[in-house]
Amino acid sequence: MFGSSRLVDRNVEAWLLDRFEMLHEKLGPQRQLCRTLLVLPRLGSFVVEGETDREMAESIFRTVAEFAGMADWHVELEGFESAGTQQVSEYHFLTPQTAQVAGTFSIEGNSVLIRYDVALVKQPQNLIATFAHELSHYLLAGYLPESFEDEDHELLTDLTAVYMGFGVFLANTAFEFEGNQSFTGTGWASRRMGYLSEDTLLAALALFVRASGYDPDEVRQHLKSGLVKRFDKGLKQIDRLEAKLDAFRKRDEAFAAGV
Repeated sequence: MFGSSRLVDRNVEAWLLDRFEMLHEKLGPQRQLCRTLLVLPRLGSFVVEGETDREMAESIFRTVAEFAGMADWHVELEGFESAGTQQVSEYHFLTPQTAQVAGTFSIEGNSVLIRYDVALVKQPQNLIATFAHELSHYLLAGYLPESFEDEDHELLTDLTAVYMGFGVFLANTAFEFEGNQSFTGTGWASRRMGYLSEDTLLAALALFVRASGYDPDEVRQHLKSGLVKRFDKGLKQIDRLEAKLDAFRKRDEAFAAGV
């Protein structure tokens, strides 16, 4: 009869707290939450330069890397064309049955390669979320290389991107649904990006906001309208964990003070 007061269930909540604490213990001495930028899709935050898709992608990547504090980490970028929806006749389209990869990360010797779907250049928020995820792979490779052997590594990588301040972008692009209508009929299309669900990302974003001390209104102003109520629900769930939040804040203060 009544809806749950939780945005995510207890198992997901426990996973979030456990992995967030692990990230804070490993990354916190160099990346304090109180000094981590909350990256938002504000006008002017990402100035896209260049005339070609490659130049624009490189421009966006440089800004993402700067916000992530990884501007001096060497990365080679390479675009690829995914097998997206293809129009095969005037009224017919073919859509892949399996989810298409938005980006990849690999290390070969001393070379680090991040590949991205070139179609995302026309969807900057999606490309920013993709680059944040792939840079999180790079960060984990430096600080938590053993995490690559974990079954939940990709989930941890999404959470790391939230920890790095990109949670709004990941939540906004986690799931997209659109409809279209013409004289020939009506159709719908959906796309899933990332690995954590929308609700889990919103709960993680709420945890980041409370642990780092940001004003939730800054998040609300830039989330997709359909996500705001669930974000608020996540805040209420996280606020019940005051003892854990207090422990995060005290550890963070110690990291910031160089203790």
